[in-house]
Parts: sequence; C-alpha cells; structure tokens
Amino acid sequence: MARTHDIPKSAGIGIDFGTTNSVVATSDKSRPKPRTKALLDKSSPHPSVVWYKVGGEPEVGRKAKDNILGSADATGHFFISSVKRELGKERSYSIFGAKRHATEVAAEIFSHLKADAKKNHNLEVEEAVVTIPIEFDGRARRDLRKAANLAGIHIKTFVHEPFAAIVGYCCSERSPKQLADREGETCLVFDWGGGTLDITVTRIEGRTISELATAGIPNRSGDHFDETLANFAKTEFIERNQIAVEQFVLQPGTKDRLRRECELGKIKLSEEDELMIGLMDFYRSNGKPFNLEEFINREKFEELIQADVNDAMAKVDHVLERAGLRSTDIDLALLIGGTSRIPRIQKEMSDRFGTRMVRVENADSIIAEGAAIVDALNLHPVLARPICIELSDGKPYEIFKAGSLAKPESCTKKVALFCTDNRDGQARLIVKEGFGPNNANFVTKCVVPVAVCDSIPKPYNHERVTANFLLDEDLVLKISAVGAINPQVAEAEIHDLCFALKLFEE
Repeated sequence: MARTHDIPKSAGIGIDFGTTNSVVATSDKSRPKPRTKALLDKSSPHPSVVWYKVGGEPEVGRKAKDNILGSADATGHFFISSVKRELGKERSYSIFGAKRHATEVAAEIFSHLKADAKKNHNLEVEEAVVTIPIEFDGRARRDLRKAANLAGIHIKTFVHEPFAAIVGYCCSERSPKQLADREGETCLVFDWGGGTLDITVTRIEGRTISELATAGIPNRSGDHFDETLANFAKTEFIERNQIAVEQFVLQPGTKDRLRRECELGKIKLSEEDELMIGLMDFYRSNGKPFNLEEFINREKFEELIQADVNDAMAKVDHVLERAGLRSTDIDLALLIGGTSRIPRIQKEMSDRFGTRMVRVENADSIIAEGAAIVDALNLHPVLARPICIELSDGKPYEIFKAGSLAKPESCTKKVALFCTDNRDGQARLIVKEGFGPNNANFVTKCVVPVAVCDSIPKPYNHERVTANFLLDEDLVLKISAVGAINPQVAEAEIHDLCFALKLFEE
C-alpha cells in the first residue's frame, strides 16, 4: 500500500470515466510544475466492465473483463460494458429480474475506482473533476453526476477530454512549453482508445482553450484490433491443422484466454517486430489437444488494420477541413489513448504533422492527469459563445457574455421584456448562441412559447414577460418565463451549449 504522504491531502483529483477504461489521477499543486500520478491497476487503467453474479456482489474492472467471454453465456452471470454510451438515454438493464438504470451501473465503476484509491493508494476520493467527451450533452452529464453521487463522489465540475489532454501535457514536466507559452497556438488531439476514436481541433487564445471542430469513429478502436488479431490467429490455426471450419468450436474459457493474449500481443507489436500468439490446450479433436502457436510480424498486423487506419486518417483530414485549416496550421498534435501507440498510426500522423506530432508516453492516463491538474490549478469551463435572445426587431440582446464562468452563481439572470404581438396569446422567447468569427452570427437553440393575455386593456398595449436564465452545475441552461397577467409558467432547457476552458487564479 502507498504511504499516506505519497499523495498530499491537498492534491487535485481527476477522473477519466471512459467507455472502455477508467482512471483516477492526482496532481500535487505545491510544485511549480504539477506532479501527477495515475492510480492504475498493475500499470493499466481499470476496465469499465461490471460483472453481476447471482447471490454475490458485482465485480468491476480487470476481473470482470478477464471473465466476460468465459462466463458471459453461463447462467447466473451478467456483464455490462461501455455503459458510458448509455448515459443520458434513459437506458435500463434487466439483471436477474431486477431493473437497473445505466446510472446505477456507472455508479459501480465509480465505487470501484474509489475503493481502489483507498485500498491501494490510501486516498479518499470524495470529490473530483470528471472528464467528458465533447459531444456529451446535458442529459448525459446529469446521469454521470447521479452515478458519481451514488458512489459518494461529488463532481466539482466537468472538463472536456481533449482540453484535459492539452492541460495534462502542457502543464507537465514532459512538455518543452507550458500552457501560458502556447498563446495563439492551434492544437489537434487524436484520442484513439479502446472504444472510440475522437479527434478535436482546439485553439489556445486569451488563456482559454476552445474547440474549433471535432470528428470521430465510434465502436472501432483497440477492442476491434484485438478481435482482428484473434481472427487472424484462428484462421491460421484452422488452415495449418486442416480443420473444417464448421467443426471448429472453442470453449468459452479458451475464447477468453485468446482475447487476452491478442490484447497483450497487440501491445507488444508496438515494440517488437514479431511475436507468437500461443495458448496451451487451445483446441481438442477426438480427445487430442492442440496448442496454438501462430507467428505474426508487425508488417502483417499493419496490413490487417490498414483499412481502419485509412478511415482514421480520413477523419483527421475531415476535421481539419471543418476547422478551415491545413495540417501545416497545427502547432501541436497530441496522440493519446492506447491505440495511438501503434507504430503505423504514429507514422501516418507524423507524415501529416512532422515534429509537431507528440507521442504521449502516458497516453492511457493523460486525460485523468489533466483533469487532476484542472482541479489543482482551479481551471474551470466558461461559455465559449454568447447567449442572447432575439428582440422583436431581430437584434440580439445579450444574456451571458462569451467567457462567462460556467457556474450557477455566475450565469444567472432575470430579464423583463414586453410581448409586441399578443394576438395569438403567445410570446415567443427565442434563445440563441453566437458562432463564427467574433461570434457575429447566431443560431437558434430553442424557442420558449410563453402564454400571454390576447386582450390587454388600455393604457397597457403589451403584456410584460419575466424570463429567468440559470446555468446549472451540469452545464444545462434552464429557462423559465411567465407573463404578468397569465400565470402559466413556460420552461425549457438547453443541453448542448459550447464551452471552453479558462484558467482562473485562486
């Protein structure tokens, strides 16, 4: 067990709750450059897998993942992976006749991370900064907070994963330039982990990190490459031993061992030119055991995954096009996530970005470490664009400025308006968000129909409408409005505002 003083009580704490793997990290803010520490499971992140068993407590993490193929079809066992994708979608699971919401399943992962931090690192995780994908909307953020609360963890704030990665790299001792020295730079974050590929182009300006464009590929990442390697090994074995495909059946436990061997083999091929995928007692025919001994070199593996790599590079080109940039406009390209370690991927990215491409050593944990630094240095999300309402003459009236601190106490406002046309008994409150150069253009985010009196006696020509705006702790903009005569309150929520990350001094 780690000694108590290994992690200061004042350390910042970050959690990367991932689709495939999850990590807790800490950051010691007492040093000029924050020293981070990822709380790993034997040098690896914790798999985001939950294993339910009849009559027993759920297993989470490595043990659950190592048994998912061997026990998935057995009576009394139920596995859930990638629950992060189901947050915000009202998804529930029927587990042995009992209904469990996705937030309850996610809570098991948070509880596992908290227990591991206490047991193996002597760290109490009671609150943390938690990372989210760019496309995670307010409903998903709410579910993630509920899950953390169920595990006894308060989410201090959310930070987008690519922003956390930039902070994790630029604020560490590994970076030749600190975040403050990157003013005006454009950064691309290429995050290819075990579940998805996410590519984000950002801009560092005014001590703020903002998103310019994002793109990605779901459901095709590290796990997909493990399966590709396993299929290769099985095909080679069948052909070499002249086994009829229809007769080739593996026991569930063997499938589990093969998947694990291929996962390790994929990692080794990033360092070695050739390896053997080997398993004792891999297959039995008429009582005779056969061992698996199939060799594969890096060149062959790269040939197997080339189509996937080509698709990934097409997404890189697409996100640059969406941002209106060329590859030469990128000042820093960060490769993070375990899959980004594959040499073929690194070569393709190097061909595009040259020495501006950085192979991040702590690719599996940099997002969690960045979140811990966000906590330690008191960084906080801000509104990336202004929030306005459209007046009757078509002009915007600003409710919140771009750069406003994204907290309830900072983003709350009451506005008094007048309905200029009440003939149909409705006042339409049109809420917009700025975009484009200098946020000169606006896009409608929602229209709130407010009931008003359609006949107002003189001397009043228009009914007064009072509108309240509040950005809550889940970064959801809540709107309520009511007319002075008609007491019916109209309410709406906006879940997909655009946020940036800015440094604030304590």
